[in-house]
Amino acid sequence: MLSSYATFTKRKNFFAYVTGSPFECHILDSSKVKVKGDGIERVPVNRPAQFIIDTGGVDVGEVHSTVIGPNQLPLKCFIHGNYQSGYRIEYTPVDVGDHAVDVRIDGQPVASSPYLVKVYDASRVKVTDIGSGVVGKPVYFSIDASQAGAGNLEIIVSVGGRNVPNYVQSEGNARFRVNFKPTEAQTHTLSVKFNGEPVPGIPCYVKVTDSSQSVVTGSSLRMTSLQQGAHFTVDTRNFENGVCKVVVTGPATKHVPVTVKKTSSTTFDVGFKPQEVGPHQVLVTLDDTPLPGSPFLCNVYDVSKVKVSKLVPGIVGKPCTFQVDASHAGEGTLELVVTTRKSSVRAEVSMKSRGLYDVTFVPQDKISHYVNITFNEEDVPGSPFKIEVHSPTSGKGLIANGEGLKQGLVGSTNIFDIETNGLEGNVEVRVTGPNGSYIPASIHNVKQDTYRVEYQPNEIGTYKVEVLHQGSMISSKPFLVEVCDPSRVKVMDVEDGIIGREQTFKVDASRAGRGNLNLSITASNRDVKYSLQEVSSGVYQVTYVPHSDHPHKIDVYYNGHQAPGCPQIVEIRDPSHSIIAHGSGLKATQCGKTASFFIETGGFGEAKDFDIIVICMPYFLNLWLFIIF
Repeated sequence: MLSSYATFTKRKNFFAYVTGSPFECHILDSSKVKVKGDGIERVPVNRPAQFIIDTGGVDVGEVHSTVIGPNQLPLKCFIHGNYQSGYRIEYTPVDVGDHAVDVRIDGQPVASSPYLVKVYDASRVKVTDIGSGVVGKPVYFSIDASQAGAGNLEIIVSVGGRNVPNYVQSEGNARFRVNFKPTEAQTHTLSVKFNGEPVPGIPCYVKVTDSSQSVVTGSSLRMTSLQQGAHFTVDTRNFENGVCKVVVTGPATKHVPVTVKKTSSTTFDVGFKPQEVGPHQVLVTLDDTPLPGSPFLCNVYDVSKVKVSKLVPGIVGKPCTFQVDASHAGEGTLELVVTTRKSSVRAEVSMKSRGLYDVTFVPQDKISHYVNITFNEEDVPGSPFKIEVHSPTSGKGLIANGEGLKQGLVGSTNIFDIETNGLEGNVEVRVTGPNGSYIPASIHNVKQDTYRVEYQPNEIGTYKVEVLHQGSMISSKPFLVEVCDPSRVKVMDVEDGIIGREQTFKVDASRAGRGNLNLSITASNRDVKYSLQEVSSGVYQVTYVPHSDHPHKIDVYYNGHQAPGCPQIVEIRDPSHSIIAHGSGLKATQCGKTASFFIETGGFGEAKDFDIIVICMPYFLNLWLFIIF
């Protein structure tokens, strides 16, 4: 309520008129003065704002307005109009933030004055981190309104005129993280408004593709050789600039190095070089999403491990048999054809074991026969193999056979026989050692049409044996003989065992030459299961678990010959029935190094109850150890 006041003092017997009297006094009810308009609510920066003062047509006196910005500096205000039509106040804010608008009439503030006005700047809202999207995976983008002032954000994601649900997470200080999950491979539109005004760069568009349309092609993806490696192509089919990752796992669960080369925005060339034969798992992902069909199974084989043996000259009308061993070559298809210059020759194949085959054919003509062998459509090294075929009366019909043409032992006599089939003429044998030197060989007649050849290899390695009749070799190539030395096989770290506990020891055949390692573990004439693992070249680790306290016998053979120190007897103890001492320090030790062993009491004694006595016996070069309880 605005009012005027007059004060006076009454004096007796004094009568006079005051100049200007009587005075008119206007009484105003300020609650009837109305202030309205956007200029006292939420205002954009750098744009003229205005509001109206409505006095209801009453002359209320002098109208005054001030606007104070966030920096406490006043802004210019312009007042237009009169009490009859109303007053229009204009001002232009230049800073984002809270402004105080004070409205006074005749120096008195109207109701609700000063007004708090929020000034904002939609151009300072930043929408960032907008990328492409994948069907079924969340797409994220960021909004920073920290410099835009107070206001409301309106976020709309749409595709094909339909809104897509979006989710907003506040990160504090007017910063937000928004995501949506597209369900169709179409361009999505992002609309962001601040206080109803579009922000810069809006609308913007998100390209959404479907990674399930991507394809992986390449014949070596499903099958490849150890030598060639695998190469294939990933085509994302319009899925641009995705991250392609490939993980290859070998049979031993080891990861294989992979190269991924981006050749365009939607294609990748992938390659890897396997290190072992067997199935490999190939996991292909695009932006961490597995592609259709992934993981793929790639069969890796090694054609060089297909071995052809027992190729000897044939005789017309007699079966000629040789052997093909693909047991270590991996999975694949073995194809074999026997031909001559004239035609193909029927051959019978019989499987001896998995991957091991005997091939037999009967030659009908005295001409060279050729054996063409492929594995997974790749030629086996040495193919085609040439087999000379002769008539029984031909001087080239000699046949050599025997273990001395396959394998041998250092320091032992190797023996093989030569059958002449009634032919006469000079028979000669040449044996060449691994270092190229000739090894003496003796030839003597053991019976009609049969010669026995003996030679003694003196070092480990591959020997070349040539058999000649009348100066010509009886075979198309020399016989290759692998010579080993089982005496160099070492059985190490064999210790007494305990029921139910895993026992391990090693067999070192690295210096014994090429050969086959066989071993047996028995207890009470029963076989004990064991596992054999090659831990390095020629060094094997044997693992077994004893299940009885009977002595276990360990026997190791190399190429059928017993290794030094075998058989070894291992004592097995039951920890629930006896005090057990075990460890390498009870078997052997090295001078100058600490030896150790264990005593297991099963709860029947303490350390103070034991006396350990070690006695050196120089005459026997042994240590005697006594354990007293």
